[in-house]
Amino acid sequence: MQSLTSGHQGFVLVMEDKVKIDRLISMLLTLVNREKVTAKELAEKFEVSIRTVQRDMDTLSAAGIPVYSDVGKSGGYSLLENYKIDKSFLKNEEASLLMSFINSLVKAVPNSDVKSIYQKLVTSLPEEQNNEYRKFIFQINPWVEDTNFNNQLKELSQAIEERNRVKIEYYDLDNNKTKRLIEPYSLIMKGGTWYLHAYCKLRNDFRLFKLSRITDQEILVEKFTISESFKPWEYADSEEIHTERIVLVFKDTVRGRLLDHFNKEQIEYGEKEIRVVVHYPDDEWLYSLLLSFVPYVKVIEPEHVRDKFVQKLMSGLEMNN
Repeated sequence: MQSLTSGHQGFVLVMEDKVKIDRLISMLLTLVNREKVTAKELAEKFEVSIRTVQRDMDTLSAAGIPVYSDVGKSGGYSLLENYKIDKSFLKNEEASLLMSFINSLVKAVPNSDVKSIYQKLVTSLPEEQNNEYRKFIFQINPWVEDTNFNNQLKELSQAIEERNRVKIEYYDLDNNKTKRLIEPYSLIMKGGTWYLHAYCKLRNDFRLFKLSRITDQEILVEKFTISESFKPWEYADSEEIHTERIVLVFKDTVRGRLLDHFNKEQIEYGEKEIRVVVHYPDDEWLYSLLLSFVPYVKVIEPEHVRDKFVQKLMSGLEMNN
């Protein structure tokens, strides 16, 4: 049981559950942004009976909200005019941007709090703002529909929300496979890539796990409590990554592709060739990137990176002969 107290009325409002609280807030926001709304409209919008709408209106009135109703064909529920708040707290463009982002988030992460925020935002905005042309479109999920990825994201989101421990099978940057027991805290999207921030029982510390490297996961019924050492915004990689200076030369043929992978400051354009200087770790990700540019890339330095790159090229040729 939860309670909401209206201090100026000295009235204690008892709620049966969180769902009812969310519905009452959404109904109130609807009244704020509509001159009048019928019980039928509210019943259809919130998928409840007209009798439930009537009880909810009585609940709001009892809590000190000045709701009044008119009967007849033009009847409905309204708020006293002097109680209304400014509807333009968001400009149309601002509302459109926020709606687009949260709508994409709802589709990507099936979290009850995210859904609640979206519903309240939809309810609080006038209809013309809800239908505003979208200048920005956010697509958080990959372009290619991936059912396994969507299920993975859904399961981990639920584990975070319900505080369930998770068993995973994970491949690190060096292609080493480990089995881990983790306590999931946050899902993070960075640079278009999803990560899971979790406490790892194997390492006895917080780690970032790249979702694409989690090849198997099992959500356990076993619960965990939030660690006192948890710092939500201080994300640490699974290890300190050593980087080194790498010099590359590309043919002008791939000029357009380079900006997908490198910053403008890293690129030096010549008449026939393009020089790129970066500081990257010497790992499998680097060689995957380089191989994607074959035959238009040459490694200038360091020598050991060039040698390893050539070895991978030769191995690829042997496999295809």
